[in-house]
Order: sequence, then C-alpha cells, then structure tokens
Amino acid sequence: MPMDAGNNGKQRPQDKFDLLAKEQGYRSRAAFKLLQLDTLFRLLPTARAVLDLCAAPGGWVQVAVSRAAPGPFVVGVDLAPIRPIRGALSLKEDITASARCGAAVRRLMDSRGVSSFEVVLHDGVGRKKKRGNPSVCGGTSASAAQEATTTQSALVMDAVRLATMFLAPNGTFITKFFRCKDYKAIMFCLKQLFERVHLSRPVASWSTPAEIYVICLRYKAPANIQPELLDLKQLHLLSVDAEKSKRQESTEFWKTGLASDFIWSEAQTPLEFLGSFLTISFDDPASLPIKNHELTTDEVVEYCLPSFSSVLVMTLVACTFAV
Repeated sequence: MPMDAGNNGKQRPQDKFDLLAKEQGYRSRAAFKLLQLDTLFRLLPTARAVLDLCAAPGGWVQVAVSRAAPGPFVVGVDLAPIRPIRGALSLKEDITASARCGAAVRRLMDSRGVSSFEVVLHDGVGRKKKRGNPSVCGGTSASAAQEATTTQSALVMDAVRLATMFLAPNGTFITKFFRCKDYKAIMFCLKQLFERVHLSRPVASWSTPAEIYVICLRYKAPANIQPELLDLKQLHLLSVDAEKSKRQESTEFWKTGLASDFIWSEAQTPLEFLGSFLTISFDDPASLPIKNHELTTDEVVEYCLPSFSSVLVMTLVACTFAV
C-alpha cells in the first residue's frame, strides 16, 4: 500500500480517500469530510460567504467554492501559504491572534462589500509551539494528539471567537474537536451561542486520534457575549456553575407536596400548588383521611406521581372534595 508522509514527517498508509483526493483534484483527503458533512446537513448550497480557518492546504476551500451559492465569497486563513484557488481568496494570518487576524479579515470583507459570513469552518489541529515556529494550525500525528488536546481546545476557542465576530444571524459554524477534559466546557459554550449543536464523525475521519466534528446551527448573534464564555479557563467555571444550577432547578422541580395542603390549604389554590410541586404525597397523618377516602382510587394515587395528567386529575379531585 502506498505511504504518505504526515505533517510530522512520519509515514502513514494511504487509504481510499487519499487516492480519491488525487483523482478528483482535491488538495487533501480532508475535503471528503466536508463533502460528507455538507451532504448530511446541506450547509453550503445557500451560503454566499464562507470563511475557512486553518485552511491550508485548501481542501475545504475547494469544496466551499464548488458547493456554495453561485459566485461565493470564500476566504481561507492560515499561517501556512495557500496556493491560489480559483474563486477563493486567502490570508496568511494566525487565528490565535484574534484581534490582528480579525482586522485582516474585516479589511478584506469591506473591500468586497461583504458584511458577514453564513458559514465559518475550522478543521485545524493544535500542536505545541516550537522555537521559531509560532504556528498552531496544521496537522499532528496520531501519537501526539493526546498531548495536544489542550492546545487543540484553545485553538477551537480561537476559532469560536473569530466566528462570533463574523457570523451572520442564523449562521453555521463547524469545527473539528478531540474528546478530552475540555469537551463539556466547550459544548456548553457552543450551546449558549447556537440554537442547535450536533456531533458527527464523517466516514473519511481517521480512527485515531478520535476526532469528531461539531456542527453548530442557527447562530443566536447575541448583542453582548460574556467574555468568560470565550475564555477556556473561565469557561470551565461557567459550565460547572451552570451544571450545579441545573441540578438545583431539577431538584426544586421534583419537590413533593402534601395531599392535605393540596386539598385544604388556604394559602394556595390547587393550581398554584401544582405550579410549585410535581408530586403529591399521602404519607403525613393529615393526608391519611384523603388517602383512605373512597374517591382516592389507585389510579388517583398513581397520577400523583410525576405526570402531566396529574394536573387534570388532581384538579378534578380537588373540586370533588371542595363540593
């Protein structure tokens, strides 16, 4: 089987997607990942402007040009030079320097009269910085992927930051990601910014490292974004606090009230009571007469467990006892 040299110089066996890329004129096998994602989600055909971050050598740019709406504005950004691609523009910028990179992208947009992008793509892989080489875009070997997850997570957040600068409302963001300790925090961030967040693993993905793609749909375009939401260290704290709050709300939602209070309380009407409690208990002494009443059938008791039907049934019971 033919061999291909990865970005770290090590040899890996070529597969059918390497061969197909050469046959069909794509610059990398990664093009088939975007082709498969677009076939599944139909993201590019309606896009008039597409931004590809960490775009070298340009496989995703080629797909964007061919699949986007007619006459698209497609921009590829990478520290590594991108050979010219018909129908696309490229910028030699570092996405980790978001202010400088963002300014360069904005100047190019202004020169073409483009106000926003419908789709922002990111297929970069983080790697540890080496002396004299500030780049963090490009590939990494499978064996080094685990060591690079922290850098990869930071790179994803850099891409998210740029996406929030340029995405149109209801726009789409796609990023590569490796499952790691930052997974929950980054997913929390994306779910705050987008209406829907999906995970996908294209057939063309390598089995190692265990890469996944996050497809974020319908950008909310908030007027103000909490700075901590785009800071990986602070994001962990935010996601933990949100999880605690969610658990607390869940606990409060499942509070149990007493049947005696439901029937005879003067402080709350039955409907107000049902707005505060999800279950009703007959276990206290004051509720025993209600539990033993001939109208309190087994079915009524069952409906006092969590159920939307309990609202109707218990309201009817309350009206019966009120009479």
